[in-house]
Amino acid sequence: MKKILTLCLCAVLMFSLSVNCFARGKVKNVYVGSAPTKETEEVTTDDEIEASEENFLLSSENNTENLQSKYVLSLENAIQMAVKDNPQFLDYDVSISDARLQIEKAKKDIRDNKNLTPKLPSGIEIVVLQQGYYQKQAELALEMALSSKEQALSKLSYNVTQQYYNTKLAQSLLECAKAAYQIASDNKKTIDMRYELGQVSELDAKNAELALLSAHNSLSSCERQLGLAMDNLKLLLQIENSDAELLLTDGIEFEEFKADIESDIQKAINSRYDLSLVRNTYESAVLYSDIVSVAYSKYTNSSANKNVSQAKYNYTNALKNIRILIKSYYNDVLTANENLSLAASRADLVRREYEVTNLKVSLGLATNSELTQKMNEVSTANMDYERAKLSYKLAVQKYNYEISIGL
Repeated sequence: MKKILTLCLCAVLMFSLSVNCFARGKVKNVYVGSAPTKETEEVTTDDEIEASEENFLLSSENNTENLQSKYVLSLENAIQMAVKDNPQFLDYDVSISDARLQIEKAKKDIRDNKNLTPKLPSGIEIVVLQQGYYQKQAELALEMALSSKEQALSKLSYNVTQQYYNTKLAQSLLECAKAAYQIASDNKKTIDMRYELGQVSELDAKNAELALLSAHNSLSSCERQLGLAMDNLKLLLQIENSDAELLLTDGIEFEEFKADIESDIQKAINSRYDLSLVRNTYESAVLYSDIVSVAYSKYTNSSANKNVSQAKYNYTNALKNIRILIKSYYNDVLTANENLSLAASRADLVRREYEVTNLKVSLGLATNSELTQKMNEVSTANMDYERAKLSYKLAVQKYNYEISIGL
């Protein structure tokens, strides 16, 4: 009886041990969804779980980096994309921070040296420091650092504007090429039918074939040019996904240009970066000369006076150049507008000439070679009109940028 009891107790203990071991070995396997297969019944360690989580996070980051495949962009949206988090502006921010530090340093130097009584003329720099010249220089440096960043933003905005509309032009030229190809294709079909009926010569049939080939080549070229324009725009907009589709919503519409040239020249004088730089140099020279002339009293200061004269000449000359520059950009707009009107008239004229020639061909009064020539003239005139629209649009845009901070 004791042997039987002993055997039973041993069996219970062994069963209990086996259950505990099973529980410890399998506790990490938690299945959600479908039942585990033979492959998933293996024990998963803590290291394997952590490695799996890391791979998932890396995969998620890689998938989201270029996730967006389509962008619907107005010109304003495009400029915002180009500016946002753009690393080229970091250097400007550093310069601005340094300029602010220099202002504080100049103020500290004034406080530290305010009780000094320098001996002249050797101690003139101490006088200049006490009178706030170097603080003023630091403040002007901060002003120019801010203006420099503003000008960089202006340049980037104009470059985006230029490329945005160049891409729109490439789209328009592609549409012109498609229309020209369709006309050439329809013409070839008509000529082939008439050739079979003996109504036109073999030369006309060959001419129609070559015209279609030429239209096809032009179409292919426009497609490639559009692709390049899109790539350049994506580069400016910091779009990493080279396959992303861009839908540009702003057209190359044009409005009548109106400007008050004298008012715009004054606006340019007040706001352009290059002129501010020359003006600040002149004002600094005047300030330095004034401080030195008061401090010296009994001494002459020909060097300071010479600097003022040179700075004044540079500033006066810069003012004259700005007037000429703005007038030049104004003239560019007027010329572009005149060319646009001419291109529109030319496109309308050759379109009507083509229609007349097409009618003559159908009546046997003109050859297909003459019609092909008119087809090419229509295509060229339409493309020239689109280019004239862009030239006018960009001339106006450039004028507006140049009368502000400048490019």
